[in-house]
Amino acid sequence: MRSISAAKAEAAVLKLWLEVSDQAVTLKQKLKEAEAALDAQAYARYAKLSFAEIQTLVVDAKWLAAARPERLEQHAFCYDANGGG
Repeated sequence: MRSISAAKAEAAVLKLWLEVSDQAVTLKQKLKEAEAALDAQAYARYAKLSFAEIQTLVVDAKWLAAARPERLEQHAFCYDANGGG
């Protein structure tokens, strides 16, 4: 059988776990609300973007960023294939 002090220690740990668990739930809810507010701000901003700004976001920020690692690898291959230069 467990001793009384062990049971008290276990109860204290469980109480602490419940408190931390409640804090985690609260923080997750705050995070969800903050992400929703940020999304709303982004959507509101998207409606005001010019064609050039949209093009910059789509082409420069997405496509070129995704292509850069591949282009760097191709460049390195060509550099090596040409005897280092």
